Amino acid sequence: CYEHFMKGTFFSGKIYLDTQKLTYQNLGFGRGNVCSLFNKKFRQRYSDARKKGYVNNLRGDGWQFGGTLIIAEGKGIIFKHSQKYFGDEPDREKLIKVVENYMHIIQSDAAANNQA
Repeated sequence: CYEHFMKGTFFSGKIYLDTQKLTYQNLGFGRGNVCSLFNKKFRQRYSDARKKGYVNNLRGDGWQFGGTLIIAEGKGIIFKHSQKYFGDEPDREKLIKVVENYMHIIQSDAAANNQA
């Protein structure tokens, strides 16, 4: 599955492959199971996605929950959302607020450095 990604021209940096999926485990990202498919929120999101034309390619590990991370240089993880069910998304307002706060810190630091 990752071969397709590596052939793309949209990313020129290094790609690291975690074949044992230890990164997911160490970040606390869980795994779904058959019961996960009966979650009401998942079924609604799945239905909405299908109506919009999205389809699952059924490649890879379909049971692995993911998440959203914002990692800031020198700060580490400043935002983390771990999926609790398939299709679970982070609170967008919280995510935007974290980014805005971090951008404010960067701008303040840059202004202080320019005055020094």
